[in-house]
Amino acid sequence: MSKADIRSDLRARLEAELPRVLRSGADQGAMSDVLDAMADLLAPRADAIDKAAAGFDPLTAPEDRLPWLAGWFGWDWLFRDPDDPRRVQPLERAFPPGADRLRALLVTWPVLHRLRGRGDGLALILRVATGVTGIEVRPDPHGQHVRVHAAGLPDAWQPWLRRLIAAECPLHLSWSLEIGHG
Repeated sequence: MSKADIRSDLRARLEAELPRVLRSGADQGAMSDVLDAMADLLAPRADAIDKAAAGFDPLTAPEDRLPWLAGWFGWDWLFRDPDDPRRVQPLERAFPPGADRLRALLVTWPVLHRLRGRGDGLALILRVATGVTGIEVRPDPHGQHVRVHAAGLPDAWQPWLRRLIAAECPLHLSWSLEIGHG
């Protein structure tokens, strides 16, 4: 939307808010000047607000804003350097599957949060985060340990995947990771 369009839209909205008795003279004289001045003052802010709204949506947010959004969902630890938590890692290093997978993870958060602490929740978060369907979470018969079997993942993702499993696996369970190639 151009600045002229934003200004024109604002002016029309301001005019619609006027009491009926003042609306009749809104297109001429002092009232027209006041509405024009108000539209001019509000136009830059309206444009900024419209652009800011896109920054809060995981699907439209700029890539460099995704780690900040992830922090809102409790996943800011993903972007902290494991050796020095004060340092923030860039998206490419902190989340190897990439920005599109992170977007999918953020959009799916309500479902993932509801399933948190369950085996199917762990499996779902791993599938959404990696984009790989060949991930299985197999609990042992005694319910004390889960084995995560991941097929088709790059070897370079193992440290990241281990951190993700450690953070998302229910606390009362131990876990192990098996990487398969096929």
